[in-house]
Amino acid sequence: MKRAVHAVLLASALAAGCAAPPAGPAVGPPPRIPSATAALGDGSGATWSETLERKAVKAPTTGAPGAKALADAGEHAAASRAYEEVYRGSPRSKAAEDALYSAAEEAFQAGEHYRALELFDKLLVTYPTTTHYPDVLERQFQIGKLYVEEKGKRPSWFLGIEKTDPAYGIEILEKFVKQRDQHELAPQALFLVGEAHQRADEPELAIESWQRLVREYPRSAWAKLGEYKIALAFVSLSYGADYDKRPLMTGRKRLENYCRKYRADDNIQEAQLKLKELNELLAQHDLAIARKYASDGKLRSAHIYLSSIQREYPETNAAKDAKTLATSWEDPKDPPDPKDAKASESK
Repeated sequence: MKRAVHAVLLASALAAGCAAPPAGPAVGPPPRIPSATAALGDGSGATWSETLERKAVKAPTTGAPGAKALADAGEHAAASRAYEEVYRGSPRSKAAEDALYSAAEEAFQAGEHYRALELFDKLLVTYPTTTHYPDVLERQFQIGKLYVEEKGKRPSWFLGIEKTDPAYGIEILEKFVKQRDQHELAPQALFLVGEAHQRADEPELAIESWQRLVREYPRSAWAKLGEYKIALAFVSLSYGADYDKRPLMTGRKRLENYCRKYRADDNIQEAQLKLKELNELLAQHDLAIARKYASDGKLRSAHIYLSSIQREYPETNAAKDAKTLATSWEDPKDPPDPKDAKASESK
């Protein structure tokens, strides 16, 4: 009897469970798909997609498109830093290589020459086979040139301000020549180093740089100009003809060689004028000595100087004066040769 009752109740329950739900719209919001954060106990209940959207809003726009927009707008310093962020956030790749180059180039355009050089150097170390290699070498040279010409500035850690530093430019260009001695800009780099030393009142070091230029790059147009600069540097070594004529005489000889060797050079007229001025200076110095000898009654010595002036510096005003004085001053005969005196006595 009990088994019959249980069977009837079970059949009724199954019939009720299989009945269709009543028709009509669904009530309430659709069920929410559990998010990863909710599964981990995030009480906010935010979905995974909502989390990603929230992060996207907060992420800085320092990607390459944003950096390029800054560069196009002329914001070179900001563009440089944006490109550097791209480089740092990228794995070793062509994109990272290009970003590092762009960071250095934008720093250069912003006038941040010290930082630009550091980034260019880093690019060559990190990517030694970079496709930007030729452009990087040219920028290294240009930065060194800006420094030796006192147009580039370097941060001063002591004072906290930027300052010009020609010595740093010399260091950059000398390193450039040492590492890239076959580069087409190497001769010009040596020439600029010499000029920087000359401006710093270091003519000996200037001569050394220009002599190296002439010796190692004899066919370069910069070597030809270097020869001219060497002559002028020797002249600058003297404190005047009264103190030391040797640098002046060396400079004169080099100027004469230059004028003979490069008759059609762009600097030939200037060189000829410098040579004319130097000849006049030396001739006037010797003329002053001749006058001093004459005033002391040493006319024979005075005439020796007058003759030398007319022979060595014929185109000078001093030579004209020497010719006039030679005819007005008494010219005593040379003292007899002791050998001739002995010969006459033996007879």
